[in-house]
Amino acid sequence: MKYKDAQTNFEYLLRVYTADGVNQEQRHNTYMEIFSIRDPYDVQIMKVIDRTYCHVSTLSIIDAKVYLGDIFFLDYFHGLYRLDILANNDVLITGRYAK
Repeated sequence: MKYKDAQTNFEYLLRVYTADGVNQEQRHNTYMEIFSIRDPYDVQIMKVIDRTYCHVSTLSIIDAKVYLGDIFFLDYFHGLYRLDILANNDVLITGRYAK
């Protein structure tokens, strides 16, 4: 997915490995990668959102969407997470809605 920050106008690329897209052994260890694409010829990985980043023992991402300027992903076990990219390119979990 492509994400453009409304405040900074920086563009990012989100690549999500969902539980349906990996083998059976890895279904509880899925993740999201966030890349900076300010320069399309020099794509830089900024952050990996995985189970250690979310402070959980398992992460099974079902779906991810960009909605109203925020990044959301749904985890099968823990519910919905909301992410935000700050002006200094740090990625924060700004919301967690338990199921």
